[in-house]
Amino acid sequence: MKKFFLVSWLFLTALAAGADAGPLSWRLILSGAWEDSRLLRGMADFRLGIAPVGLSFRALALDRRPLNFDSERAWDDFIEKGSSAWALGLYHAGTGSRLLYGPVVESGLPARIRNPWGRAAPFAENRGPVSADLRSSAVVSMPAQAHLYLSSPAFDLFGASSLSPVSIRPFASAQIDAQGPARPAFSGGAEVSSRAGAFLLEGFFTGFELPAKEPAAWFGDPPALPQRDFSLGAVSLIFRSAYFSLAGDLARSRAFAFGEGHYGSVAAQIRPPLSGSARPGPWSLSLSFEGMGELFVGREGIAHGGGTRAAARVERRGPRASLFRAEASARAPLVGEPFDRSAANLSYRFAALSARADIPLLRLTRVALGAGRNAANQARVEDTAEASVGLSFRLPPMALPLALLPASARSGARPRVYPLGLVLSGALALKGDGFQGAGGEASPPALPFFPAGQEFASAKAAGELSWLPGIFQLRTKWQRHFRSGKDGIWEGSLSLSARFGKGRLSARVAWPEFPKKSLYTLSWRLEL
Repeated sequence: MKKFFLVSWLFLTALAAGADAGPLSWRLILSGAWEDSRLLRGMADFRLGIAPVGLSFRALALDRRPLNFDSERAWDDFIEKGSSAWALGLYHAGTGSRLLYGPVVESGLPARIRNPWGRAAPFAENRGPVSADLRSSAVVSMPAQAHLYLSSPAFDLFGASSLSPVSIRPFASAQIDAQGPARPAFSGGAEVSSRAGAFLLEGFFTGFELPAKEPAAWFGDPPALPQRDFSLGAVSLIFRSAYFSLAGDLARSRAFAFGEGHYGSVAAQIRPPLSGSARPGPWSLSLSFEGMGELFVGREGIAHGGGTRAAARVERRGPRASLFRAEASARAPLVGEPFDRSAANLSYRFAALSARADIPLLRLTRVALGAGRNAANQARVEDTAEASVGLSFRLPPMALPLALLPASARSGARPRVYPLGLVLSGALALKGDGFQGAGGEASPPALPFFPAGQEFASAKAAGELSWLPGIFQLRTKWQRHFRSGKDGIWEGSLSLSARFGKGRLSARVAWPEFPKKSLYTLSWRLEL
């Protein structure tokens, strides 16, 4: 922790004199938190911009260590069990090229094939190109990587004077682990853009040795595996236009003494145009389907099990940020097997009030409904349902001192209405012992709440209040848990935060089991 503050102080004092140095610009962010009365983390994020050459430099210093005042070894653990890390990055604004060193988080194709079941359904509109950046959270236990991403500016294939201009932007990247085995990974591709739309082609490859693996028990599945070679290759295609998008991924993995596995996904989105207009309309339909073999090993060298998943989403985006969304997904344990898990959600966010509209005494802000079933274990079917509604109550106008108002609201300040927000929610969980079909075999369908011998398992009712007067944010949430065969428990939290021109300070107290236990959190952020 001493190194963390030393680095922060050096950044602040050494660069303060050069803050207005014309083509040079800099920013320093100091942030941290004491979380749940037991963990202290801090981060210093320094960025230096060099405008004439379009380059920017970034340096991160991260620190994380236990700090539990209830422990007799609080100070010893603070000194002995702390960990620190640092990261560096060099960026080019015009092309997005970058050179990184430190804990890196990937996005795009490498992230999609890391663990498909651990991510939401990969709809076409949610897919992006291969990219990576420094992990800004204080996860100092993550290993450091060296990552290089190079991209050229988009250039015209047929000249700028062409009636149908077509531009192309090639790119490539390479990454290795800076500690331990190198585990190299490579990606590359090209993005072609025209008036008709944009087409993105990407490829990815990595290969390294997987460590030996022992079974969890005798005759376990999978069995003991020796140290073995592993390779993973993938290709991605994405096409986007004003009214239609189409995307697909295909990956193949090979692991010695384990086998060869495949993963594939395809997704499409349709946005019909408005009647008599060339612009896309407010409605959109998104479809996604993916399948993975049992022997497929993901980006990190871990097999997550085979299966298929299908998903669909319908959206309508209206004026003033209103949004209607209906989404459903279903998953099967094996390719070709019937679905045994499903989830469906329906939500609507009401349009925000216009600047000149009168604020009503009571206004609905959003409603949401959801239901799901998990019948992976046919002898223990789990059904869930949840619902929430958001309300806004008008309070009398308040005249706050200028010092307690955001800078953007100080000019011509007058009494304002700061509504009180309320979110009411509830959840229900049922568990059953399966459904006996006509043939006598347990085959519960994927539809939630279809008869499967369900019994009450648990329920939850919650209410959350929020009030945002001036620079302050006040929130409190209370919920009651009901469990079959056990006493119900109360859970609550209360938080207060203040936003200043150059930072934020917040405090929170939570009761995981009110009033027996309380946890405190204090967080801060200062931007210079």
